[in-house]
Amino acid sequence: MTHRRHMHLFKIRPKTHMLAELGLDMKELGERNRIVLSPICTCTWSDEDFIGRVSRCARSTHGSTLSISTMRRCLGMYSLQLAGFAAKKR
Repeated sequence: MTHRRHMHLFKIRPKTHMLAELGLDMKELGERNRIVLSPICTCTWSDEDFIGRVSRCARSTHGSTLSISTMRRCLGMYSLQLAGFAAKKR
């Protein structure tokens, strides 16, 4: 609304923008008596976390072996994480 009035009060961070869009979508659906889904249905936080982890692994490898080294490091990291989860469930 402030953008339409040319009132640029502050920069909007991507996550804040996403939350604002979710709120507006839920409001519009509610006004039309439509089913309002939980915001969790459309969130991608785990996807973004996965990309972040892989990119951190990729930054710590040499350019000539980037793809192989990144896959090996990520497989190692996730296999340790899954082994920890399996041990907790026993």
